[in-house]
Amino acid sequence: MGSIVLASWDFNGPEGTTAPSTGRGRFSLAGETSLLLAGGVGSSDPMRTYPPNHCIGIYNFPPQGTAPETAGAVFFVPTTSHSDIRIEFDVYPDALSSRWLRLQFTIDGGHSWNNHRAQGGTTKDGLFDLRAATWYHLHADLSAEAGVSHNADFGFRLVSAFAPGNAVYDACGNHNPYSRFGLVFIDMVTVTAKPVD
Repeated sequence: MGSIVLASWDFNGPEGTTAPSTGRGRFSLAGETSLLLAGGVGSSDPMRTYPPNHCIGIYNFPPQGTAPETAGAVFFVPTTSHSDIRIEFDVYPDALSSRWLRLQFTIDGGHSWNNHRAQGGTTKDGLFDLRAATWYHLHADLSAEAGVSHNADFGFRLVSAFAPGNAVYDACGNHNPYSRFGLVFIDMVTVTAKPVD
């Protein structure tokens, strides 16, 4: 049997909604971040006009040189009776936000978090490398991560990270100084899986 959508978020519901548009799941914030609803035009959302095409914006990240990989957006999606978990999402970093994002996952409802080593053309050293202020359509294959399948307490989060090998945040594109108030926009978050026979 092929993959099915366990949960997805297009953020196109009533103003301010963070409920999944498909399936079962829950959104929350990590760290001391703040949330706003914004226009999502330019993402992979098939709805091309705003409104109703929305996305979320995350800001109020940690100050420079502090609390890496603790702040961002969190999504909890039960994977009970499913395996081969895969994630895709759109992200747009503005010029002041962190260039580097880490995807982490939890198998215990968020009590602890594990780093997922991202792979692909827009990654480096296991991190997503966002070199410009534009929409990116990104993927993560968690099928080989222990404990992710058949787990009611599964979740993942996208958090700002230090530059590889350094204890500082790089600003997206390296054209401006990093600011904790730089915005990271997120849209079209989708979790797929295959039913367990």
